[in-house]
Amino acid sequence: MFKVLEILEITTHNIGSLISVFISGYSESYRKLRNLQPTHNTSLTDKLRDYLKEKHNFHSLLCRLKKDGLIREANSGGRVFAITEKGKDKLNNLKLRKQSALPRGIYDLSNSEEIKIVIFDIPEKDRKKRHWLRAVLKRLNFKMIQKSVWLGKVNIPEEFISDLKKLRLLEYVEIFAITKKGSLKRI
Repeated sequence: MFKVLEILEITTHNIGSLISVFISGYSESYRKLRNLQPTHNTSLTDKLRDYLKEKHNFHSLLCRLKKDGLIREANSGGRVFAITEKGKDKLNNLKLRKQSALPRGIYDLSNSEEIKIVIFDIPEKDRKKRHWLRAVLKRLNFKMIQKSVWLGKVNIPEEFISDLKKLRLLEYVEIFAITKKGSLKRI
C-alpha cells in the first residue's frame, strides 16, 4: 500500500501505461512491464518493476484502495488513478510509521574469548526500544542476569552499535569487556 500510494503521489508521467500493466492478466502484464518506458524517475520505475514482479495481486489491492477512498479514477475508463486527500493522509501516516520503525536487529554472530557485559537503563518512554534491545541481545546469544544486565562471549557487531546510535540509546547502554577471570581478590 505504501509503495502504491508513494508512486501515485510522485509519478506523473506514464501513469496510464503503469495502470495498464497492473490490471492486465499475468502474462500480458509481464510483457507490458518489460516494454515499459522509464519515467522521469528511473530508480522509482525500476523499484516498481521489481515490486510488481513479486506481487500478482495488485488488482485486488487497487480495488481495496478505491473502496477505502485512498485513490480515485482520474478518467472515465478506469485506467488512470490519482491519490485522494484521504490517501495522502494515509501515506503520511505510513511514512511516519516507517521512520519510527525499529531496526530488524539481525546481526552476524562471532564468538569471543572475552566476556562482554551489557548493562542498560532505558527510560519508560522508550519501552519499545528496551524490548527491542532485549530481543537483540537474546539473538546475539547473551544470557540475561537481570532484565537490564546481560552477559555473553560474543563480539559486538558494529551494525548493532550503529543501530543503538540511530535509536539514540548509546547514552543508556554500557558495554564492558572482561579480560581477566577470577574473583575480585585475585584481579
